[in-house]
Amino acid sequence: MNNPGSILKLWVKAVATHEKDKDPKTLPKKGQEQKSKIKHGLTTLKLQGKTDMAVPANASRFVVLRDKAGKLMTRYCRYLKAAKDEDKKILPKYLKTATQLTAVVLKLDPGNLSQAEEEPNLESLAGVDVSAVEKALAAPDTGEEIELEDEGKEAAPDQTQTQTKDKADEYKELFLGLMETIPGDLKRLTAQNPQAAAKIGPIVTAAGGHAKKGDYQKGFTFLEQAATALATALAAGRAKEAKEVIPGGKVAAMVNALAQAKTQWEAALATVRTNIKPAQDMLREQNCPNAAVGLKNLVDSYREDLIKVLLEGQAVKDPDGIRQAVQKALQTVATLKAEAASDKVLVNLEVLGVPTRSVLTGVFGKVEQLLKT
Repeated sequence: MNNPGSILKLWVKAVATHEKDKDPKTLPKKGQEQKSKIKHGLTTLKLQGKTDMAVPANASRFVVLRDKAGKLMTRYCRYLKAAKDEDKKILPKYLKTATQLTAVVLKLDPGNLSQAEEEPNLESLAGVDVSAVEKALAAPDTGEEIELEDEGKEAAPDQTQTQTKDKADEYKELFLGLMETIPGDLKRLTAQNPQAAAKIGPIVTAAGGHAKKGDYQKGFTFLEQAATALATALAAGRAKEAKEVIPGGKVAAMVNALAQAKTQWEAALATVRTNIKPAQDMLREQNCPNAAVGLKNLVDSYREDLIKVLLEGQAVKDPDGIRQAVQKALQTVATLKAEAASDKVLVNLEVLGVPTRSVLTGVFGKVEQLLKT
């Protein structure tokens, strides 16, 4: 097996089989963290495998990423062998699969990669020679810090500067985007619930302080906390107002639905942003910083189209207006769903194993269900 994409699919299947019918809250935290890192490493390896391996720099980078993914997987197998908090009934079979996948990854040869990604099954791992991995497992863990970023290839100074600037610009855009709505929301909450507003105001002030110092990342983190608190407080206030207008509470339910839809949408877009980071990193390292920013802008455009409608709906107070706002939101969801289904960029990302369209499709269904309730 010499296709990184097929190996990634097998890893996802193995994890899904292991976690089947289990409450995510009961899964060992240490194991979950390692599985997440491994998936990230395999995704990055898959993306690198799509580049021209005839170019020495590409092949060298592939080897570095392969070895890092292999080390992460070896460390995870060592953890499984000694784990006391894993399910002992299914652990032996799962450990065997994880060991086989580790062996397959470490044997990947950049000069002999297949570009034909298949839909493999776990039975295809039968017969894989794991002797080298088992020998490594017998040795103690060195405790080496394994960074998923490529330390084996030193970026040119101008490229490093571009990446740093892109990251700073990204958080600056996110910060300024939130600042367009937060002051107005805070003003409305002050009129509605001064006590709640007094608790949120200092968070917004602190966010602004970090931004003035040029630390937009920390500023955005504070601002996100404020935005979440504002959404919760304003939704509670609007629901109360709606109940006073119509005792039956139907309008109140619609107001709550709009607020919950916004929260679901923001969470899904945060997941998509996280999922595309390996692709963005690869684009930057291939000297395509504009394409990396373009990918971010594409995701942001989906966010803005629905957020705008949901925020407008939350600002409405009269019953007829709220009903119309819910209908408008449903129409927007339908439009965006159709766009995402045919978006070539999202389709290609899914083919590469980067969950984007599937995440959006899932949240579209949740938002529709909320708004139709």
